[in-house]
Amino acid sequence: MVAYVSECKALNIPYIFDPSQQTIRLSPEDLIEGLTGCYLLAVNEYELSMIRDKTQLSDLDIIKRVGALLITLGKRGSIIHVDDESYNIPVVTPDKIVDPTGAGDAFRGGL
Repeated sequence: MVAYVSECKALNIPYIFDPSQQTIRLSPEDLIEGLTGCYLLAVNEYELSMIRDKTQLSDLDIIKRVGALLITLGKRGSIIHVDDESYNIPVVTPDKIVDPTGAGDAFRGGL
């Protein structure tokens, strides 16, 4: 993940930084490097709180470093912060819930 960030930056390729389950394993420096200048930081609420704790960056500090910040909120949908605006993304009501495991991953994959 760290190598891809470096490669994208060196080649001037826009990238989405989605540290997901690796957030806990990445150093504060790697997290800051990954999110700084990314096209989009995609996280859930818990991952965002871990990034805040590990990097000591505030939400505003993070938003200033990224192109956009997408936070998934589980059954409450998502919110995206871009260009000094915030947009709520409502959840799509399913016909039937069989197993919600991986729904956030599927959302991010589609993104």
